[in-house]
Amino acid sequence: MMRRWQGKNLEEFEFAHFATRNWQHYMYFVEDEQKDVHTLALHLLTKPQLYRRWWTLHEREFENCLPQPQPLYYACLAGLKLVAQALIQDGAEVNGQGVLYGSALQAALSRGNTDMVKILLEKGGRCQCASVALW
Repeated sequence: MMRRWQGKNLEEFEFAHFATRNWQHYMYFVEDEQKDVHTLALHLLTKPQLYRRWWTLHEREFENCLPQPQPLYYACLAGLKLVAQALIQDGAEVNGQGVLYGSALQAALSRGNTDMVKILLEKGGRCQCASVALW
């Protein structure tokens, strides 16, 4: 299926696809030191229109997935501790569902991120292992 954005074929924007899939990996290494990057990530994940645009490019194979995963899921998947803490403080649903790993807690567990797991458990995170896709 050919998708379009502002009249243009999205497949023409390969760098945009690369950037949407990889920014969080680079941010992981500078999150504690670069407060402006932290602010930009929160802006992207908390502004509904920006988040939806990013998510549509990032998860091409899941674009018809409903409900759309919550930003906290992706912060936990990427190990962005400060971003996750800010999202939780702003009222993010700790047990909201994601795509591949089921929940933010399961996403953090999949990466072996014990700090993130501890934060989520302290805030009431529950592991619903029956919802994990095993393939």
